Amino acid sequence: MSFLPSLSSEATLLDVFKKFPATTLPLLEYHEILMRGPSPLEVAEREMIAAYVSGLNACQYCHGVHAATASHFGVPEGLLKRLLENPVEAPIDARMRPLLAFVEHVPLAVESSERRLG
Repeated sequence: MSFLPSLSSEATLLDVFKKFPATTLPLLEYHEILMRGPSPLEVAEREMIAAYVSGLNACQYCHGVHAATASHFGVPEGLLKRLLENPVEAPIDARMRPLLAFVEHVPLAVESSERRLG
């Protein structure tokens, strides 16, 4: 779902890159640091968080990319689906639960901003 009026409602990140090429490289560099740079979280955990938020946002493109990458780095098959269906019952490490509970608010914040900005 696009929040940019100059793009279709079905635009993906690739469409944003095409429309705004000057911002593409800085965004990709930031993404690389965030997802692969030094962190107390493993790459698989970061990708799981990104896939989870993308799933909550209903962004199929981002969810698909992050879910495939999470799987590549060792997130068990089916875990993201279970997490999206029932985060309380999903078999995840206890230290990840507070992080995932926190990021659940990201889509809600976006929805709230949309309503306020109208």
